[in-house]
Amino acid sequence: MRREVMEETGLDLGAARADPVLYASYRSRRLTLLRVFEFSETADDLVARIDTFARDCAEPDISRAVAIRSGDPGAHRYGLAMLPVLAWYFRERG
Repeated sequence: MRREVMEETGLDLGAARADPVLYASYRSRRLTLLRVFEFSETADDLVARIDTFARDCAEPDISRAVAIRSGDPGAHRYGLAMLPVLAWYFRERG
């Protein structure tokens, strides 16, 4: 996970506080595993760093980053597997 995040976003998960729990969601015959990482920087600062990394990367994996600020499933074009993750995350963190 750490290598993939670094390659795709330029962010080092070693600089973040990792939730010790690995979470899972199963929907539409797809298993999603996730871990929550908290950085000391703001979401806006992280988005700017990711966008700069993607812009300067010879072969970027992403076109731009967005900060997810609510559990609204219509806020972005989410895949189906993301919907229960949104509901859980924002229900747990209010």
